[in-house]
Amino acid sequence: MSCLVAFIFSIILPTFSSCKKRGASDEECENLAWYVAIASNFMTGIILLVLCVVGELIRKNTPGVALLSSISGIGFTYLALNEYLPVAASPIVSFVPFAIVMLGYFSGGKSKISFFFSTKKKNRILVRFGPIPIAFVALVVGTALGWATGLNHAVDVRNSTQYVQPYGLQFPLKEIFNNFNEITPYLSITIPTAISIAIGTIQCVESAKRAGDLYPTRESMFADGIGTLIASSFGSILGMTSKKILLMFFSRYFANIRVKR
Repeated sequence: MSCLVAFIFSIILPTFSSCKKRGASDEECENLAWYVAIASNFMTGIILLVLCVVGELIRKNTPGVALLSSISGIGFTYLALNEYLPVAASPIVSFVPFAIVMLGYFSGGKSKISFFFSTKKKNRILVRFGPIPIAFVALVVGTALGWATGLNHAVDVRNSTQYVQPYGLQFPLKEIFNNFNEITPYLSITIPTAISIAIGTIQCVESAKRAGDLYPTRESMFADGIGTLIASSFGSILGMTSKKILLMFFSRYFANIRVKR
């Protein structure tokens, strides 16, 4: 998320604005901003590969609280609050599927209860929908409420069909190296962003370790660096992070809670 904000507002936007001031067309400025962004992303991948050498040393010598406190703040801000705000904006449609998800995933019970029924066991509400996945139930209920209340509009569906078309594969590696000199003013953005991504990977590895899953720090950071280089070679302005490790940590964590219960 920090990479997205930094690249959009501190690299892409200034590059586009300075290009427009020189009198270039919108298409030329858009392409230049894109090339500079992917060149900066390519540099981020190189920095990640360099930092993977000292990643394990940093993890071993940094207190676990220092590593986990910031990642918990990111979780509350971007994964929880940022997703809850649209729910609060349309409560009639959103609160019912929200309740289904919360009760279905966090009730922690293993009961064979029929659809839309619940029971209590040891002061806990156990909610299950038989063989139907909880996410599917929430999706169907939310979609039905959206159409029934007029929140969804057919014209939006028709307008979105224009984007459903084949797109050619982009491989702007030549443009990356041609515009490498353009990233010099933005190294003060690229280097701290790469460091924050590396620290984020170390945090994810430490979080997974606390849940009992051991992942090698160096290999995880190496995968981030290689993934970022590959992604930028195909035109992506965003780096790769160890989200999979974070998701595996949460799944293992909640699985352990259910077992203990």
